[in-house]
Amino acid sequence: MRIAALAAALAATLTAAGLSPARAQDALDATGELRIAAVGQTRVVMVQGVSADPFVWEWSFLDEEVTSDEGMIDAVAMSVMYDCAARTRRPLVLEAYRDGAFVSQSPVYEEPAPVAPGTLVDGALEVVCEPDANSDGAAFPNMAAARAAMDVRKGPVVTPP
Repeated sequence: MRIAALAAALAATLTAAGLSPARAQDALDATGELRIAAVGQTRVVMVQGVSADPFVWEWSFLDEEVTSDEGMIDAVAMSVMYDCAARTRRPLVLEAYRDGAFVSQSPVYEEPAPVAPGTLVDGALEVVCEPDANSDGAAFPNMAAARAAMDVRKGPVVTPP
């Protein structure tokens, strides 16, 4: 019964925010620039949106493909509601991609949770809540441009003679 109630609440939240729980690829239709939020050893996290938005897209570009239930993926996008004052985040929907193509979309049934300082998610929270103060200034118009920049970042290092 609790899962059914959460699913109904999630569907209402998504509908109010302009997302359709039944329609895939909402992240590819999102507007706004993607900004680098955090760089980890195996992924780069970017955010698309600001705290005034009902939710933002949190993109993770993986250095290498990983196996999922639907096949190989190299990027995920999660719609997230951030509460800057409370320092919490609430994931709503997870989408998986491979080579820029949509693979799958799944609802995420999570309650708002505190964001731990110093984590990749903390970097995303900081960019969402204070974009001018916390972004490194790099911005990309869409997922394809962001992915291309991340692929260049992980390319071979060339040291001049």
